Formats: sequence, C-alpha cells, structure tokens
Amino acid sequence: MNEALKTSTAQLKNENQKLNENLTKATKLKEGYKKLANNAINKFIELKAETLGVTSKDIKRKLGESYTIEDVEAVCEDLKAYQLNVSKLPFNVDKNVSIKGVKVNEANANKASGNKAFDDDSIDDVLFKIANIDD
Repeated sequence: MNEALKTSTAQLKNENQKLNENLTKATKLKEGYKKLANNAINKFIELKAETLGVTSKDIKRKLGESYTIEDVEAVCEDLKAYQLNVSKLPFNVDKNVSIKGVKVNEANANKASGNKAFDDDSIDDVLFKIANIDD
C-alpha cells in the first residue's frame, strides 16, 4: 500500500510538473500574441491617421484604455466627419495659426472730441430731454 502511494505521489508530481510547463508555455504564447495584436493595431492606427491627415496621438486620445478595431474605425469616422464640417466653414482654420501682435495706442481725449473736454460721466441737456427731466 505504501509503495502504491509512493508511485501515485511520484506520478502526480510528474503530471503537476508537466502541467506547470504547459501553463508557462501557454502564458508565453499568449503574451506573444498580445504583443503581435498591439503591434498590428498600432500600425493600423498609424495608417488610418496618415490617410486622414492627423497624428496617431489624435486617434489614440479619443480611444479608451482598451479598444478594438471597430472602436478605431468609429473614431476615424468621427474625425473624418469633423474634418468635413471644418472644411465647409467660410474661413480657414489651421491648427498652427500664429496670431500677429496688435498694437493699441490710447487716443488723447482732447483729440477725439475736437479739443473739447470729454467726460463720459457728465450729463448734458440732451440726455435730460431724452429722459423727460427738467432742470
């Protein structure tokens, strides 16, 4: 009985070792497929970005943490529709627009009012007449 128990224990250890080896191989294979899938989807995103005229970061920014090819396609369709809508605008919209500086000079109050003292807070007779108030 003890010998049968020892042989059974030895067989179980061998089977356990084989199963662990198979599990390790399967895990490595799974990781390899995961890397291959990530490389393929990244290349797909790069190609889609190139055809749309955007960067791959623009597409990835709109995707969630995990995504499928269908999700990438949906984001690309949204970007394409956005670009179409922007192209219909009656003015040019560039991402890299440089705004030229505008110089503003303060006008002298005497120059603006024809050498009369100009005070925005003063109330004249015209305003009283408009308000129908007598002095």
